[in-house]
Amino acid sequence: MLWIAGDPTQLAGFAYDASLHAIFLGFVMSMVFAHAPVIVPAVLGVKLPYHRGFYIPLALLHASLALRLLGGDLAGNLTAWQWGGGLNEVAILLFFALVAQSALHARRARRGAARSGEAPDGDLPQRRTAARTGAAGQRMA
Repeated sequence: MLWIAGDPTQLAGFAYDASLHAIFLGFVMSMVFAHAPVIVPAVLGVKLPYHRGFYIPLALLHASLALRLLGGDLAGNLTAWQWGGGLNEVAILLFFALVAQSALHARRARRGAARSGEAPDGDLPQRRTAARTGAAGQRMA
């Protein structure tokens, strides 16, 4: 919206701040949040199970960004601008904490399953044995 209203190379002050934060926090960080369940397992090799709690940092990020842009940059309220910026940081840190907690929880569950004799994918040993035997109980190749 800011770029449509004027030349992006001529933005200064609060308009420049608003445009940078709208793009880098509003869009880029939203994409990081959205793609973390795919990127984290690919890069770190750990499962990252979905949890509906992942929406909390996303909602906080957008609410704090709206506070920063609308209440701070647009309205010129320095207090709203500072609170919005601080809550942006809290949202990002909360997201990283939730991702780490989810990955550690999945790792502990996997180790616990391995110790109890359960297959890594959650199948019980009896189920695996039953899957390898035929209807008459004969072992299949």
